Amino acid sequence: MEAEGFEANELGAPWRILIVDDESDFVETLADILEPRGYSIQRAGSVSEARQAFRTFCPDVALLDIRLGRGTGIDVLSELRKACPHALCVVMTAYATVETAIEALQEGAYDYLRKPLSAPDLMKTLERCFEKLCLEREKQLAEGALRGSKERLRTMVEASKDAMIVLERDGRISLFNPAAEAMFGRRAGSMTAPNAWLSLLPQRNHEASRAYVEAYFNGTLPPELGDEPRRITACRRDGTMFPAEVSLSLGRHQENRFLFAVLRDVTDRERLEEQLRQAQKMEAVGQLAGGIAHDFNNLLQVILGNTQFVMTDLPSGAPMLEDLQEVYDAGQRAASLTRQLLALSRKQILQPEDVNLNDVVADVMKMLRRVIGEHIDLHVIPDRKVPKVHADPGQLQQVLINLVVNARDAMPEGGRMTIRIRSRVLDQTSAREYPDARPGKYTVIEVADTGCGMDSGTLDHVFDPFFTTKEVGKGTGLGLATVYGVVRQHNGFVHAWSRPGEGARFEVYLPAAAAAKADVSQEAPAKAPGGSETILIAEDDAPVRHVASRILAQGGYTVITAADGREALDLFTKQADEIDLVILDVVMPKLSGPAVREQLKAIRDNVPVVYTSGYSDDVFGSLEDAAGTPQVLQKPYEPGELLARVRDVLDV
Repeated sequence: MEAEGFEANELGAPWRILIVDDESDFVETLADILEPRGYSIQRAGSVSEARQAFRTFCPDVALLDIRLGRGTGIDVLSELRKACPHALCVVMTAYATVETAIEALQEGAYDYLRKPLSAPDLMKTLERCFEKLCLEREKQLAEGALRGSKERLRTMVEASKDAMIVLERDGRISLFNPAAEAMFGRRAGSMTAPNAWLSLLPQRNHEASRAYVEAYFNGTLPPELGDEPRRITACRRDGTMFPAEVSLSLGRHQENRFLFAVLRDVTDRERLEEQLRQAQKMEAVGQLAGGIAHDFNNLLQVILGNTQFVMTDLPSGAPMLEDLQEVYDAGQRAASLTRQLLALSRKQILQPEDVNLNDVVADVMKMLRRVIGEHIDLHVIPDRKVPKVHADPGQLQQVLINLVVNARDAMPEGGRMTIRIRSRVLDQTSAREYPDARPGKYTVIEVADTGCGMDSGTLDHVFDPFFTTKEVGKGTGLGLATVYGVVRQHNGFVHAWSRPGEGARFEVYLPAAAAAKADVSQEAPAKAPGGSETILIAEDDAPVRHVASRILAQGGYTVITAADGREALDLFTKQADEIDLVILDVVMPKLSGPAVREQLKAIRDNVPVVYTSGYSDDVFGSLEDAAGTPQVLQKPYEPGELLARVRDVLDV
């Protein structure tokens, strides 16, 4: 979506945009996007060039990289505000932490773009900037109109999106524009009584606000509380509070002085800032998880694989079997923990299909009753009319189990737990109630309990990784964080409600499937787990390579092994006609799995490929567009999983 209608300012001149970035190629890319649209563009590659442009070019909008050689974009923010007070700054970076982003916003940046950025995102951001500039200039024009003609002022402010209020010296409101009526839920006619303006603020702030306004009129306000916009808590007619940003200025009409206030509801902005903090927090954990998962899952593959080999070779009743089973079970728990880390970072491999949430609940009901215990009364309220969702059923089961376990732990003395399935349509207004929501049709799974409940402080951190209120050793702090990660990976969101002593309710919103696929009434015939084909395995971890080779050899296959991507390519080149399938680890030295696959296609286009990976990455998404959905096997895998996947691919 382009910034249609904002190519020029209200005077008809093109908007002036300054691009400050030390990467010249990136600067030219932005210029190539903006100049054909008629904007006036100035380039700056350093802090010194930016300062020069502030004086000579005086931009309307500055696109400012946070990292600029020896300096930073934040260093020049204050200089931009002094040189060009009207200019808006949009910071850009690929490296900023949440603290850096918030610091930039606090220093006066209007918005924030994360590299790499797309043309639509850039144009949407510029549109907001131009709209903001227009509104700011409307405010200036309105102040001038007040000195000359109140009638002209009313014409200007009635179309404003910001609330505009004029407070007379005697405490009466003489102007309460339509935006103010909508913001506060009050009619202008109800605000004419002296000091009626205090009803727009919480009761606890009335005395301080009265003193502040009095000091403003008298000119005795301390300099640090001057004309800069301030964040306040405002109050609607129904008693609900909301954050607002207010700008005040004194005006004079004839002999009368008045206070002109412009207010903007900043609920959405503060919500976006909180989303940014949460996203950065989850990204940090995701980077940690991605960093350890590959090596950790390779180790688990070797432990679990060799343990199974030994258990298979031992006679029934052997004394060591029980010990080996303990080793195997511990390895599976470790693998589950790694999957939870990948889930909360939204980097696990999904196998989505159209599923009915009622079936998800029914499939795990027996397990849930065992998990809950007899001291809790469980009620399930299904709804067979809800639309299906396009999701990984195994991951949805994990979400449900985690929510049920959380509810169970909140009721150690017993209570009532309710699992409810329902559908809901969110329009533009109702979607604003939830930070991560978009308008649309959703299927909702709700888990409620009558337990101890949570205070607001606990509720604010309930989805944070490793946050737990349980005793040491009785929880990893990953259960609800995993729920958050899985649901966000499915393009849904989670809403939590709780009060101390009143229990808690978790609602998982999942987008309804666009078109549910018809159920297959016939099951496919069972396929043999083994075969006699020739398979090339490329795996740089020798113990993992040995385990995979042994599994396939026991299944009857002829196995060729390679220690890296380059060796795999050389072997395939020599034996292309003999090899029936190639198994590639995603991350390997010399050539990665996807890189090997691309070169294999040049030799033999139809060669089947199965990827193995200790973690997922965006590479799979990039392959899907060009070559269809690839086969991916998550480590650590069972021998039967590997044999079944190989057989499935060979039989296609």
